[in-house]
Amino acid sequence: MYSNFKEQAIEYVRQAVAEDNAGNYARAFPLYMNALEYFKTHLKYEKNPKIKEAITQKFTEYLRRAEEIRAVRDEGGSGPASNGDAAVATRPKTKPKDGNDGEDGDKEKLRAGLNSAIIREKPNVKWNDVAGLESAKQALQEAVILPVKFPQFFTGKRRPWRAFLLYGPPGTGKSYLAKAVATEADSTFFSVSSSDLVSKWMGESEKLVSNLFQMARESSPSIIFIDEIDSLCGTRGEGNESEASRRIKTELLVQMQGVGHTDDKVLVLAATNTPYSLDQAIRRRFDKRIYIPLPDVKARQHMFKVHLGDTPHNLTESDFEVLGRKTEGFSGSDISVCVKDVLFEPVRKTQDAMFFIKTSNGMWMPCGPKQPGAIQTTMQELAAEGLAAKGSELGTSQLEFSLSVAGGPGLVAFNFDKRSRSFHLLYQKQILIRCSQDKDQQSAKLILMCTRDSQRNSARKDEELQVLRLLRLVQLLSFVYYLLSSNISLFKREGWMILCSPPGFGRKMTRHFPNCMYLLLLTNIKLLQETLSIWALGTGFHVGTSTIPYPHHYIVYMGDHSFKDSESVVAANHEMLTSVMGSYQGAQGAAVNHYTKTFRGFSAMLTSDQAKQLAESDKVVSVFESKTIHIHTTHSWEFLGINNLEQYHQPSMDSTSNVVIGVIDSGVWPESKSFSDYGLGPVPAKFKGECTTGENFTLSNCNRKIVGARFYYGGFIADNGPLESFNHTFFLSARDSDGHGTHTSSTIAGSVVANVSLYGIGRGTARGGAPKARLAIYKACWFYLCSDADILSAIDDAINDGVDVISMSLGPDPPQPIYFSDAISIGSFHAFQKGVVVSASAGNSFLPKTASNVAPWILTVAASTMDRDIQTKIYLGNSQVIQGFSVNPTEMKNFYGLVAGSAAAAPGIPSRNASFCKSNTLDPALIKGKIVVCTLETILDNRKEKATSVKQGGGVGIILVDPLATDIAIQFVLPGALIGFEEAEELQAYMASQK
Repeated sequence: MYSNFKEQAIEYVRQAVAEDNAGNYARAFPLYMNALEYFKTHLKYEKNPKIKEAITQKFTEYLRRAEEIRAVRDEGGSGPASNGDAAVATRPKTKPKDGNDGEDGDKEKLRAGLNSAIIREKPNVKWNDVAGLESAKQALQEAVILPVKFPQFFTGKRRPWRAFLLYGPPGTGKSYLAKAVATEADSTFFSVSSSDLVSKWMGESEKLVSNLFQMARESSPSIIFIDEIDSLCGTRGEGNESEASRRIKTELLVQMQGVGHTDDKVLVLAATNTPYSLDQAIRRRFDKRIYIPLPDVKARQHMFKVHLGDTPHNLTESDFEVLGRKTEGFSGSDISVCVKDVLFEPVRKTQDAMFFIKTSNGMWMPCGPKQPGAIQTTMQELAAEGLAAKGSELGTSQLEFSLSVAGGPGLVAFNFDKRSRSFHLLYQKQILIRCSQDKDQQSAKLILMCTRDSQRNSARKDEELQVLRLLRLVQLLSFVYYLLSSNISLFKREGWMILCSPPGFGRKMTRHFPNCMYLLLLTNIKLLQETLSIWALGTGFHVGTSTIPYPHHYIVYMGDHSFKDSESVVAANHEMLTSVMGSYQGAQGAAVNHYTKTFRGFSAMLTSDQAKQLAESDKVVSVFESKTIHIHTTHSWEFLGINNLEQYHQPSMDSTSNVVIGVIDSGVWPESKSFSDYGLGPVPAKFKGECTTGENFTLSNCNRKIVGARFYYGGFIADNGPLESFNHTFFLSARDSDGHGTHTSSTIAGSVVANVSLYGIGRGTARGGAPKARLAIYKACWFYLCSDADILSAIDDAINDGVDVISMSLGPDPPQPIYFSDAISIGSFHAFQKGVVVSASAGNSFLPKTASNVAPWILTVAASTMDRDIQTKIYLGNSQVIQGFSVNPTEMKNFYGLVAGSAAAAPGIPSRNASFCKSNTLDPALIKGKIVVCTLETILDNRKEKATSVKQGGGVGIILVDPLATDIAIQFVLPGALIGFEEAEELQAYMASQK
C-alpha cells in the first residue's frame, strides 16, 4: 500500500510544476507541500537505500522551490520566483513566440515528465569517495575537469572531449564515478536511465531526448549521464527494432553531434557493461572511451569499510587487508552484497539461539545454556521485551566475513529445467587446505585454482589452496566435457586461471603449467561430508548439514525377471514407484527409463529418502545414482599384432560376415565409405533389431553393414539438462554429431577403403579389425558424455536384438564402483549370461595403477601412451624452428610479419582483451598480411573462432598459445599452429629481438 504514497507525491509534483511554470505560485505552493507530505510518509516505509536516497534528493529540491515561492508570495510580489541550481521547474530563458502556444504547452508537458524521470542535482561526491580507479579518475580529470577549470589551455585545435563512454563489468562504480566528475567540475548533473526513457515515454521519447539536451544547455555547465545506454542504443536494423526505437537513436545522434561544436558547455557521459552491443554510429559519438575495471585490493579494503559504516565489529586493519586479498575478482556490488549478508549473521544467530540472559541495561542477549542467569526461550517470545532494539548492536566478526567471502563473486549454481524437473548442481563450501607436494594416489575429483602470477615451481607447503569438491560426486572429467560442450565460463576473475583436473592431469601439471601450485587430492571425503556445511555458492545461503530433499536421478536394479512382456514390467515398476511417490501419476512422472527385456529395473527422479525406501525392498538388488561417464578412445589393433592387411591372418575374412557387433557410443555417420555394404550378404536372420528413424536419419541409412540403429537420451537429460542447453549441434537420431561413435565403429568393423589420408597425411588403406562384420548402432552418448541410465537401456536392447558382441569405448573414472552399483558391470553381466561378449576400454587414463571397467566378465584392452601427433613447424626469421600442432592442408611459401594480438587492439579495446583474438577486438590495419599470436581467456574458448576473427581482419595466419590442446591437431580456416608455454617464451623472445 505504501507505494501509493510515492505515486500520489509524483502526481502532486507534476501539478505543482505545471502551475509553477505558468506563474501560478499561489496554486503551486500547496501542491508542492502536499507532495512533500506524501514523500515524507513514503520514506518511512521505503527499504531500498538507493531509492530512499533519490527521493531524499528530490524532497530537498522541491522543499527549496516551495520556500522560494513562499518568499515571493509573502513579499506580495507577482514576479517570477528565482530558480537555484537545484531547481526542478526549469523554464525557457526566452519567452515563446506568438502562435506557438500549443507547441510550448507540449514542451512544458514533456519537461514536467522529464523532471520525474531524471535526477537533476549538484551531487556532493568527491574523488576520494570513489575507491580505487586511479587511472580512470586521472583520465577523466584530464578530459573533463581541466577544460572546465582551465579553459585557456583548450583553444584552437586543442578542444576538450565532449562525450565519454564508461564501460566495464557491472557493479564497478561507473555511476558513482560520473557523479564525482560532476562535483569536481562544478556542473549540474542530469542522471537518466535508458530504461526509464523508453518505458515511460515510448512514442515521444525522441522529443524527450531533445528536451533533455535543451535543459542541460540552459543549466550549463552541465553533465548528462545516461546509464545502461546499451538498452537504448542497440544496433540499428535488428529484426526486433521498433520505429520508436530508431527515432530515439536518430535524435540522440543529432543532439550528440551538436555537443562540443558550440560553447554550450554540455558534457555527455554514458555507462554500459556491453560496449560492443551499441550501435556503431552511437559508439563513434563517444570520442573518449574509458575502461572501468574491477577494484584492486586497496579499493576492496576501502569498500568493506565504507559498506560497514558505523556498524559495531571487531575487524582490525589487518583483517581488512585479508578481506581485500581474498576478494580478488569481486566488484563493488559483490562486496556490498557480501557485507549485507554478513550484517545479517548476528541476527541469524539471535534467531537460532535457545538461551538468553538479561543484561544490566535490561536487554536480552543470546548466551550459552550453562551461563548463570540463562533462561530457555526464543527470540520471538522476547521481542516485546527489548530484544529487537538490542539486535542492531550485535557485532560482526572476521570469521563471518571469511565464510561469506568463500562463496566468491557470481558463482551461481547451474539451474536447468528438464522435463518439468528442476536440476541443481550444488557445490560444497570452499575448503582451505594446505598445499602439499605429496600427491595421494587415492585421489579424487577436484577443481583447482592456480594463479598466473605465481613464480615457476613456487608451490610451498604453507601456501593455501582453495578447492571446490562437487557435492553430487559428478565425475570430474564428465563435468569438464559438460562445461566445454555447453560453453559455460566456470569463473571470470582477473588474474586467475581456472583449471579442472581430468584423469591423468596431475602427471601433466608441472609440464604444462610450471607456474601453478601442485594438484591437491582429498582423501577422507566421508569425514568432510559429516563435518562441513553445505552451501549453494553465489547465494551464501546456509542450508545446514542435513540432506537436501531434492530429487536426483537414481537407477533401481532388480535382477532377472519372469514377466511375459515389457508392458507387464513397466506396470510393475510403476506400482513399486507408487509406494514411495504417493500416486500412480507421480510414479509415471518420476520414471525416466525402464529395463524390461533381459533384466528388470528402472531409473527415476527420487529424493535420497525415497531411494533408501526402495533399496530396503526384497525385490531390489541395488539402488545407485546415475552417473554421467565419458567416452574413451582406443588404439589397439597394433597391440594385437594386426597392423596391416597382410598381417590379418584370420582363416577367412568372410567368417565374420554373420557376426553382429553392437556399438554403444555417440552414433554413426552412415554416409562414410567405411560403412559400405559392398560384397556383404543379407542381414543375419538371428538379428531382430530395428532401424529407428529420426532427425537426418532414415531407413535408407541402414544397410547390410549398419543393420540396426537406436538412440537414447532420457537419462542424459535427467542427468545433465536439455540437449539444447549445450549450444552444440546434435541430431535427435542415431546420426553422430561428435565423430567418436563413427571413429570407434569404423575401427571395429569398418569396410576396406583404399587411398585414404588426412590432407595427404598418413596415406594408405583404412579398415576395421573385422571388416566383414555387421554393425548395430546404439547411440547413448551426447557431447562426449554418456548417462548410466541410457547405457543400461542400450545394453538391454542389444542383448534382446541378438548381437554377438557389445563394444563400448567409454567408462567411469577410477576407482571402479562396486559391480552392482555400476551400470556397465550390471549390463555386461547379463550379456555374459546370454553368451554375448562385452569388449570395453580399460579406462586407464587416470592416476597410475588405476583402471575402470574391470569386472571379470568384461574383455578390456588398454593403451599406455599416445604414439602419434600431427606437427606443424614454425620457421622464424633467425632460422630457429618452433614445434607446433595442427592440421594444415596448405603450407606458407613466404615469410610474414608477426604481431601479438595484444599489440593490435581495435580502438577502445584493452590490449588484454585483444590478445584473445575474439570477434571485433583486432584492428584490421594492424594485422593485415601478418601472422597473429593469440592467447586463451579460458579453457572453454572456441579455438577455431579465433582463427576466423584473424582471417576476417586480413591476417594470414594464427599462432595460438594453448598448452591444454597440444595433443590435439585442429584445422583452422587459415594456416595456424598450437604451441605450449615453453614455445611461447621462445616466440616472445624472438619477437622482442626484432623490435
